Amino acid sequence: MKISNYKGFLVINDYHEIIDYEVEYKVLNCFLEEGDMFLFNGGVIASCHNCNQFIRDRLVIEDDEWIDFFPPDEDCDLASKTAWYYAISKDEVIQALRYNGLFSCVVLKKGRNLSERSFELFHLEEDLGSSLYIWKVHLENL
Repeated sequence: MKISNYKGFLVINDYHEIIDYEVEYKVLNCFLEEGDMFLFNGGVIASCHNCNQFIRDRLVIEDDEWIDFFPPDEDCDLASKTAWYYAISKDEVIQALRYNGLFSCVVLKKGRNLSERSFELFHLEEDLGSSLYIWKVHLENL
């Protein structure tokens, strides 16, 4: 694996080489500070009724802010709300990774709003494997 920079994103290339959820948890855990948690993108609310119990039990936010590496398609219904579910403990994070290996998540202080996130993390499939894209959110209120 190597680290590069792409349009302001820190990129961990060849992220697919991490084949152990324990190791992947350790990588992600590097972005947490005391009192932080992960919020994983659970998809559009309409489809979330079909998602597994793990996600339904942890839903905390329904938000219409577009947080994704790629801009929305023209036919995307931006009025739809996205489900965000928390993962705090190591076991919860690993379960979230098992549920969706190509994930997007944010790092957020417990009790804060989605707009106050500190990092956005996107695990994306690419031509020769996958990479983890990391965006440090520079917000005035942080």
